[in-house]
Amino acid sequence: MNSFLWILSVLLAAIYAITGSGKVVGSRERLLGMPGLGWVAEVPMPQVRLIGALEIAGAIGVVVPWATGILTPLTPIAAGCLAALQIGAMWTHISRGERGHLWLNVVLLVVAIVVAIGRAFAAV
Repeated sequence: MNSFLWILSVLLAAIYAITGSGKVVGSRERLLGMPGLGWVAEVPMPQVRLIGALEIAGAIGVVVPWATGILTPLTPIAAGCLAALQIGAMWTHISRGERGHLWLNVVLLVVAIVVAIGRAFAAV
């Protein structure tokens, strides 16, 4: 089970580090050209950058505390926060009528929940 949780954690970290970095450094025009990011047109760029920073923090949080053995309770908390972020993303996409990419939001939500629960109840 530990190996499975590591695979999921690293997958989450990679996805959120990449998407978060794009939101932190990308221009509005560049982000609007990416699939699933039409909402960027309606959101102030500081808020887009904040979402990106939260994604990067979550990416770090699902791996580093557990890998180092330092503050390990932060790993399930970070995974839970990424799940909450996905709920917000799903809400945004549904409210905008963008149902085409919801499958990815659901997959990321489930993976984050599995990591949160698995790490919350796992021994170091």
